[in-house]
Amino acid sequence: MLMWITVSWALLIPLLVPANNTVLAVGFFMAFCGLLFSGGIDPVTYKGIYTEGNSPTAVFSGLVSVTRYFIEGLTVAEQRCLPAQSGFTVEPTSINFPVDLVGSFHLVGLAQNDSSVVRFSCHGWYWGVLPAFMVGLSLRVLAAGVLHVSDRSKQAKKSLWFDLVRRPLSKNKTIWIVAGFIVFVLALFVLSAFLILHSMGSTGQMEQPQNVNEAKQLIGVTIHQAFPGIQPSDLPPGLSTLTVSNGTAGTTN
Repeated sequence: MLMWITVSWALLIPLLVPANNTVLAVGFFMAFCGLLFSGGIDPVTYKGIYTEGNSPTAVFSGLVSVTRYFIEGLTVAEQRCLPAQSGFTVEPTSINFPVDLVGSFHLVGLAQNDSSVVRFSCHGWYWGVLPAFMVGLSLRVLAAGVLHVSDRSKQAKKSLWFDLVRRPLSKNKTIWIVAGFIVFVLALFVLSAFLILHSMGSTGQMEQPQNVNEAKQLIGVTIHQAFPGIQPSDLPPGLSTLTVSNGTAGTTN
């Protein structure tokens, strides 16, 4: 993710600045935006990125900061591997535990667009892969268009403005090609913004049991997690008889 976005900006920036300033401009942009807009420190923090109604900040950070997804991805992947008592992860049977209010990921402001992050896993966290891919793709397509229209005199071509005005609108293919390209690039950036803001996943927590069957299922899952491989026939007789009182289930044993 880091190299994909870094190379994308490195392809675009040299086309927008004089050749003598390319190294300075690319280095300054990577360091400045990667540090200040990644979410790790002020003025743009992860809590600010995920604050409701702060979509412009989230989109801006996701587009211009090359370290936005890399830093958060590594941090979340490590914390997601912590046991439930850390507060970052929860068990499926942790009912009535509002992870969106008191969970550790909520308190530190990480991964708030992916509810499934609270599920224990040591296999990494990949929410940022698709937004990062789309941001990098959008920048590369934009760079290809800028490359086509810049320094046309050195490519033995007329200027783009000459091609745009030399023929009437109805017969000028260049105008329609340019317009189509602009619409395509805008569509890519809109899709990137959508993926940056899109919420997904579920916590996997079981809902509060409302009847005997749901209570039995919850108890079964709990026992299976505590004692893997145990069969229902191995349970004490008291666990098979349940009552429901005031919407909560319990054993009659």
